[in-house]
Amino acid sequence: MQFFIYSLAILFIYFKSPRWGIMTFLLSTAATVTASFVIMYRCNTSMKFLDVYRDTDAVYTKPWTRISSYQSGMILGFILHVTRDRRIYLTPRQTVIIWSAILGFFTVTVAMDPDQPKILIQLFMSGGRILYGLIVGGIIVICQWGYGRWFEWISTRRFIWQFSKLSYSIYLIHPAIGMIVYGTDAHVLNISFIK
Repeated sequence: MQFFIYSLAILFIYFKSPRWGIMTFLLSTAATVTASFVIMYRCNTSMKFLDVYRDTDAVYTKPWTRISSYQSGMILGFILHVTRDRRIYLTPRQTVIIWSAILGFFTVTVAMDPDQPKILIQLFMSGGRILYGLIVGGIIVICQWGYGRWFEWISTRRFIWQFSKLSYSIYLIHPAIGMIVYGTDAHVLNISFIK
């Protein structure tokens, strides 16, 4: 809900003054990443699997920590809006570098050892959502520009489409499943936006 209010406010400011709209967006994005970092620092967040759930109420559910992935979508939407009538030319070398960076980022996030210095973990956890959103959305932008034919071919296979529908359906109903399994008094659903 808060994303719709936020995005409409940014679009309204951008419509009135593009310069102020971009500045407001950048400042609010920096503020959400900074707030996420402060929360991660105060909660002494780690990347150990079970420790992630320890501070769910402070780290995961707050709108100022969740909105950063939507902000990355707004950035990529803006890039697609600006480049919609232009052909973007990338050399084969640039294309290989971009795809290598995307695959490298995913490899690092999956294989990263949880026993890292705390400050690195807190930086990763606070800026990771917006960065992860930019990387995933970057795949869409690269394919839209015509530099991801192999990825487009894989992602349009029937099995992938069916799996995508299934995973999105699970995403939509997972709060109800949690409520049925854990009840309404479980920590996962006991959310307070006021500490």
